[in-house]
Amino acid sequence: MRTAREVLRLHRGRPKGSKHCDFLEVLRFLNLFRSRAKNIYQIYHSNRRFDLKKVYRYLRYCANIDLIEIDHIAEKGFLPAKYYRLTEKGLALIELFKALRVGRTLE
Repeated sequence: MRTAREVLRLHRGRPKGSKHCDFLEVLRFLNLFRSRAKNIYQIYHSNRRFDLKKVYRYLRYCANIDLIEIDHIAEKGFLPAKYYRLTEKGLALIELFKALRVGRTLE
């Protein structure tokens, strides 16, 4: 039998500052790259859901499993910005869940 603390943890989700990546958040993160390549600060300022620490965590996670890759590096400025884009694998994952969501609403 589960304790009350375990049950509450299931309803609240992961604690703030957790080093784990939630699958639904990964899908939301990947959707930020659908239109064009973006750098870290464009991602951070485009969505209030991801703070800077979370952006770096999800960026590292998605890059390690080949869902996103470096598109180009901007050479202007003091610190060159890396622009990231979806890979074929990342785009296929988004399209798969988009098709499942559309299929469910049509039934």
